Amino acid sequence: MGRVLRMPYAKRRTSEALNKAYAHVAVTTWMQAVSQIRDNLLGMGFEDEEANESLKYYQPSLPEFDLFGMKQTTLQFQATMPPNEGTINAVLQKESNIKVENLKEGGYSVTIEGVSAKDLEELENNAKHIFESITDRKSMITEIRRNTHKISVSNSPSNRGVKFTVPQLCLDFGDGIGVYAAESEDFLPEDWCLTDKYEPTLPAFRFDTEKHIYEFDIMGHKVTEKHLGEGQGTLLLAGTNWELVDLVGWLAKKTLTIDLSYEDLVEFIRRILTRLIEVNNVPLADLVRLRFVLEKMVKERISDCKTEAYREGMQSLLFKTDKFVRVTPNVAMAFQPNAYPAKNFYRGSKIFQHHFYQMIGAMDSDEEIYCAQCIDIHKNVETWVRNIPKDEQNSFWLPTHKDKFYPDFVIKLKSGIVAAVEYKGAHLVSGDDAKEKDMIGKLWAAKSNGQCRFLMATKRDEKGRDIEAQIKEFLA
Repeated sequence: MGRVLRMPYAKRRTSEALNKAYAHVAVTTWMQAVSQIRDNLLGMGFEDEEANESLKYYQPSLPEFDLFGMKQTTLQFQATMPPNEGTINAVLQKESNIKVENLKEGGYSVTIEGVSAKDLEELENNAKHIFESITDRKSMITEIRRNTHKISVSNSPSNRGVKFTVPQLCLDFGDGIGVYAAESEDFLPEDWCLTDKYEPTLPAFRFDTEKHIYEFDIMGHKVTEKHLGEGQGTLLLAGTNWELVDLVGWLAKKTLTIDLSYEDLVEFIRRILTRLIEVNNVPLADLVRLRFVLEKMVKERISDCKTEAYREGMQSLLFKTDKFVRVTPNVAMAFQPNAYPAKNFYRGSKIFQHHFYQMIGAMDSDEEIYCAQCIDIHKNVETWVRNIPKDEQNSFWLPTHKDKFYPDFVIKLKSGIVAAVEYKGAHLVSGDDAKEKDMIGKLWAAKSNGQCRFLMATKRDEKGRDIEAQIKEFLA
């Protein structure tokens, strides 16, 4: 609608009907739809006072740390000739913030912002490629060495070369493929069928025979709205030449995915439409006009069926018969040095001594922070990681029927045992999501031959123990 209203060469037409833009919407609440359309128009800038609401906010980066939590500094020195900025970017493997300014007394001031200890080392090793002048090289190297002690690499386990690997939950069907990490896609049966067991219904579908018509206009700098009544929408509500088979085919084409049989999908959609026509008394012509809404709702219905199939498949494969489940050190993820790209970092006053990386990913609550403290001070802990959620490359995960589960904390004990702790608030621990994660975590531990442990911690467990007592016993 915004594009229509902003057409640069639009002219008022003699026919008033041609001076309007029309939007057909299918909603639960008419007044909510009207409000949303009006809000969208306001958001496009059709009222002057809305301009102030267009401000964008962003979270500032932390200049003293890079993406991996390594300390940074600003390197500044003088030179007789400008440096080769392209070489500096190539050496640091990034676009650096480089400033080269002329000095009144002659020469240049060179500033390179956001360099880490590793960057300083690379710059020193490549000084001859950055400056032709020996004097300029020495000036840069002198400043590099002076700054190095400021951001010396921390004594964190990752920088000391400590190895931290975590076995994955795996599957082995004995079909020659071998052992591989289990993912949610493994839980969908190859022969799953929509028409076999799922009701061909659209529970959220509602058909309102009343046609409410609203007019929006721009008067000066104001957006106005007016209700024109009901049952007057005959202009754009003509009949249709579509047959049922046409609508079925159109919806099947829009909703077909690689894991669905086309014949099964077509029959499932036919049953849905037939029920809407025969049971809900919705005319085919109206279903054709609502086909884009139907497309969305059919996709949602198939997604719900698929989710249920994943859940049943997971239960069958992992818990009813777990003979294919393996946990082996041969298939494991490894926490890599300098590979901890947390989006936000912990900035609290608590001091942690055994985190694998110099920096610690942000935690969601004071209770999580306390849980991390209890882990950090335990005598059996060698190191631990605040796991980064939704980062399958750099974090440890376990499969669920929907996606992947990232335990909050992953711990390496001095004995070599690996433990995972997921913290849940009291209002979440009894939910289906938490129960599934607890089951998967315990299965992972049970299949590890004693090399892995899992705990779903909460503020106070069913035995009345607080967080400290739970962690103390778990890691003993």
